[in-house]
Amino acid sequence: MSWIASQTDSAAEELRRALASPQASYVRDHAGADPDFGCWLLACEQHCGLNYGVSIFDLPDIAWRDLYDDEATPVEAVREATIEL
Repeated sequence: MSWIASQTDSAAEELRRALASPQASYVRDHAGADPDFGCWLLACEQHCGLNYGVSIFDLPDIAWRDLYDDEATPVEAVREATIEL
């Protein structure tokens, strides 16, 4: 099961709407043709912004797709990406 499928219907729909917005084009570009990965990546972006004040794209390079495929939550993924900060 994908991470987005584990979310409530309203939370998943809110992420899908946010991902479709013009402001999230950079996340969509990074996610490619996988909207579930895009929603997960957007959740990572939101968590990182709220907790660290930066974009995930400002962090050192990390294999976001690998973390997603390994079923890390957005919180776990951001923690992994910020461990060196």
